[in-house]
Amino acid sequence: MTKILSLQISNLLAITAAQIDADGKPVVIGGKNAAGKSSVLAAIEMAVGGGKRIPLEPVHHGAAKAHVILDTDDYLIERHFTRSGKSTLKVTAKADSQEVRRPQDLLDKFLGDLTFNPLAFDLMKPKEQREILMRLVGLDFAGDDAKRAKLFEQRTDVNREVKRLDGSLATVPVAEKGLPKDEVSVAALADELESRRKFNASLAAAKAQHTSSLETVAGLDLEIARLQAQRNEMQRKAELLAATIAKAAPEDEATVRQQITDAETVNAKVRAAKNRSILQTQRDAKSAEADRLTGQIDAIDAAKKAAVEAAKYPIPGLAVDDDGVRLGAVPFSQASQAQRLRASFAIAAANSPKLRVVLIREGALLDDDGLALLQQIAAEYDVQVWIEVVGDRDACTVIIEDGHVQGDDESPRSDVEEAVDRR
Repeated sequence: MTKILSLQISNLLAITAAQIDADGKPVVIGGKNAAGKSSVLAAIEMAVGGGKRIPLEPVHHGAAKAHVILDTDDYLIERHFTRSGKSTLKVTAKADSQEVRRPQDLLDKFLGDLTFNPLAFDLMKPKEQREILMRLVGLDFAGDDAKRAKLFEQRTDVNREVKRLDGSLATVPVAEKGLPKDEVSVAALADELESRRKFNASLAAAKAQHTSSLETVAGLDLEIARLQAQRNEMQRKAELLAATIAKAAPEDEATVRQQITDAETVNAKVRAAKNRSILQTQRDAKSAEADRLTGQIDAIDAAKKAAVEAAKYPIPGLAVDDDGVRLGAVPFSQASQAQRLRASFAIAAANSPKLRVVLIREGALLDDDGLALLQQIAAEYDVQVWIEVVGDRDACTVIIEDGHVQGDDESPRSDVEEAVDRR
């Protein structure tokens, strides 16, 4: 862990020259508005954060260059600025006096979401607080949430289809008992009717022929002598026809005609039954699919809940839920100021495990008791705070006046500053 031992600023923003010896302890910076207090905290932020934390014109008006030097427990951090806003960074490890390669990569590892403004957590929206706390305790549900959203959308579509099929089923009558499985073939019945019609026509013709034969026999009896041979032949034919007629009876055409009449009614019912069966099968399949998707969604929710409950939070009572962050039994915003302050510091401290430094720009909003509580909490979590307040309150350790530390208009130049200017 590393804290700031001293801070040296030259021609940066509103500061012309300032040196603050902190020795790892809290620093309360007082002074009038526009005296340069904010520039002190900005200098720390720019030195460590770099990049987007450097304004367009960091160099003090009238100067050609600027620098800020942070002497910490483990590293000496030097950042130099030009009027164009460009900067160079040098970080030296104090353990072996070796310059660090890729120094910004090293410093980036020191930083957390709340390093430069821990009290911002208290002002964030519940969803933003939830994201930071989840990231801190290693809860990443992005993949699960995306999968859940997709499953939820699929289930919504499936349930919509189930409702549609339920509506369709409601319009189809339930199949009657004894209804045939397949539709009655009207064509087959027509063929059967035609076959019976032909048979009956043939039978009627045979009856007529039989009658004619008997009449012929009666006439031929008058000519028995002359037509005996012819009579015998006719008698034989008559006997054969009589045998055929004796074996056959007229077939029922009316029944087939009625079946043809009823076939369309029956077939309509068969089609309706088949349609209902198909709709019921589709509806049951979609319902089963909806149940399966619900099971997957429930499994994701259960896994997330288990992960949330098993996560190790910075302080007891802190937890995340679907709506945001809870502290104890209430939402974070409903906890007391002291509870929120302590939790915000704990989260900031956990976010910055290596750089144990936080910057407080809202110190003017705190009374003396609030400042005392802030420093007490900082001590609990072994965090060095740099606090900006307005005026020269008793709690101030440094007063900034016209870009200088009060009482030190010509700030002594450190060995580091002398070496910097000689380069």
